Amino acid sequence: KAPFQGKNHPNWLGGISFIEYSEKWTYKLKREIRKRDNYKCNICSKKENKRTFGANHVHHVHHIDYNKQNCELENLITLCPSCHTKTNYNRDKWKIFFTYKIEKKLYGCH
Repeated sequence: KAPFQGKNHPNWLGGISFIEYSEKWTYKLKREIRKRDNYKCNICSKKENKRTFGANHVHHVHHIDYNKQNCELENLITLCPSCHTKTNYNRDKWKIFFTYKIEKKLYGCH
């Protein structure tokens, strides 16, 4: 095993990546979230473009609280693949950032 894999990696969070997704985590739900977010990344604002990415390479839907079982609409947000990768670091910062964005989007707060 390489020195920075598994428990030795600085981003290791106790194996939570092996937890299965909720049965509510469906293509329909992800499509609904991407549509709600106008097919735009909520970090860089890049618009999803199926002609560029191909039908199987659309924007991702991210769990704001990083809990794969929590598929409530206010816990899900659209990100481009590049920005989604960034959210694996500084998770507390991203939770605050996305919570603010989603509350503003859904409830007009702030």
